[in-house]
Amino acid sequence: MSGSEMRATRNPSWIAASIGLVTLVVAFACPVILQLRRDDWVRDAIRTQCRDLAALPPAAVFGGLQITFALIAAAAFAVSWRRVRTDGGRSRLVPILAVLVFVGVAVAIYGALIVIDAPTSPYSGVDGSGLPCGSG
Repeated sequence: MSGSEMRATRNPSWIAASIGLVTLVVAFACPVILQLRRDDWVRDAIRTQCRDLAALPPAAVFGGLQITFALIAAAAFAVSWRRVRTDGGRSRLVPILAVLVFVGVAVAIYGALIVIDAPTSPYSGVDGSGLPCGSG
């Protein structure tokens, strides 16, 4: 295999795009996992009639992970977009990668909102509206 053939098989724009897709999927999974943990907390609070409340699921951790993975995805998509554009790449990939950069940034902003808006006291409930058992 010659050097030019080897470069053609190892296309760095596809590697960067693949990294972006994987990290974007992980970023999307973070709030889903957080919501599942919140649902478990609510079920446990109702089961114990809000007498022995556990700590709330760590929204700051999940939001922080979401921000991190989303920004990694956005950066990977930006690298891929830049490489495709400078290589005179396929015209369909350029706008797709540009949209994916925007999606990565938007998911990071949503993660920041999760961190900012998360209640810290179990007596606030998982969404800040109070306990699922009434006054507790």
